[in-house]
Amino acid sequence: MPAAATDPAVVKLVLDRTYRRLRSDIEQAHGPSPEIMGTIRRSMQALHREAEADLKARERHARWLAGEPGKMCSCCAAHAASGAGGSPEAADEDCTLEPGMLTVEQAWERALDASGAEYFWHTRTRERRWQRPDLRLHIAAEKRRLAHERSVEARRAERAAAEREASAEAAAAESVKAAAKPRVRQWALDAGWQYGKHKPVKGVAPQLALARLLASVHTLPHCVLKALTVDPSSRSSILKAYKRALLTMHVDKLVGRSVAERTVCEAALAEISAAKAAMP
Repeated sequence: MPAAATDPAVVKLVLDRTYRRLRSDIEQAHGPSPEIMGTIRRSMQALHREAEADLKARERHARWLAGEPGKMCSCCAAHAASGAGGSPEAADEDCTLEPGMLTVEQAWERALDASGAEYFWHTRTRERRWQRPDLRLHIAAEKRRLAHERSVEARRAERAAAEREASAEAAAAESVKAAAKPRVRQWALDAGWQYGKHKPVKGVAPQLALARLLASVHTLPHCVLKALTVDPSSRSSILKAYKRALLTMHVDKLVGRSVAERTVCEAALAEISAAKAAMP
């Protein structure tokens, strides 16, 4: 293929003509179609931007090789930073594949669309192009691909670490719960409440059981609630203490607490809430 055929300026001119021809053919065959024309226009604009960026990069590259001042392309900048000379051969040597990168032939495979037109698609990203990119553009795309893959791998590692942490925390919670269960059961029984059965011991009024639970819950190991003053004969005193316990021991208030504190408080509050529900 002649060099002019791959020049971005020529590509842009061809795209303009192709767009006008497609628009004319579609309007003649189907009438005005804003949706189809909008899709084609956006695709053409993207190709225009790509051609313009490539043309500017080539111009900067040529100016730098000629010794003219100005902003260098990424290839030339990396080459200059390495201390190499300004010859085209030295600049081309900097456009080398890094470990993990695919070659142009490995990455871009030739294919045909439904109309028989030839295009190239990337075997990893599934990106499509009408022409196989040159080495400089291919290396830039490979750098973006590798950076994306490293980012995905880092997020996957973070999720795996979070899952392991959650699993370890759940196992620790079960261990603490198993160790605290006998102590919570005895605490409830001493207050006149049957642990797990949601009813008071025979002969004990629900109001009295609730008052005893609230007055002694602070004695449980790892309980975050401080001692409460409760009058068993005063319903308002019991309800006030219950509200204080609820606001202190609720699961939403235990964020940042240890596994033992959360486990004990949740188990104790469940019995206190059951006693509150049983109170007439």
